[in-house]
Amino acid sequence: MDDLRSTDDHGVLPPGLLRRRGPVDATDPEIRPVFRLDNPLVDFGNAVYQPNEPINLCYDSFGAPAALVRGLFEYVYRADGLTLIPHIPPRIRRLQQDFPIRFGRKQIYLATVGSGPIAAVTLNGKPWQRFGPRTVDLIYDEIPDESVIVLALGSTRRWWR
Repeated sequence: MDDLRSTDDHGVLPPGLLRRRGPVDATDPEIRPVFRLDNPLVDFGNAVYQPNEPINLCYDSFGAPAALVRGLFEYVYRADGLTLIPHIPPRIRRLQQDFPIRFGRKQIYLATVGSGPIAAVTLNGKPWQRFGPRTVDLIYDEIPDESVIVLALGSTRRWWR
């Protein structure tokens, strides 16, 4: 591990960062430049917009990750529920979101196994019947406040049982 070195000649990665052990603290002055997501408006991007704050970011920075999440599972909100329309690339055979999608007071954790049309769905480990080959319907009053929904896609239905 000692031979790992940063290939960045501009000094963005502090020396030794690749060999660091333990949790990373974004407020640590040694690594603070790595976690900078603020507006590049001050000194042509050479200074942070809020220099006295430990973390500098702009809410625009969350646009790309949010678009990725919304693109994987298209969410169609209705008065009585939510319809999921998965758009999982065919080469992704397993996907697990470790953060919830929020729908009112509900927290919904999503996962997929396999590739292709929806073959089976479970909600908290029990079969869920409100689905078709391309959509899953979640009725607000029928799902618990915290739900883990797993979609079996394609030929994984045989494995699923």
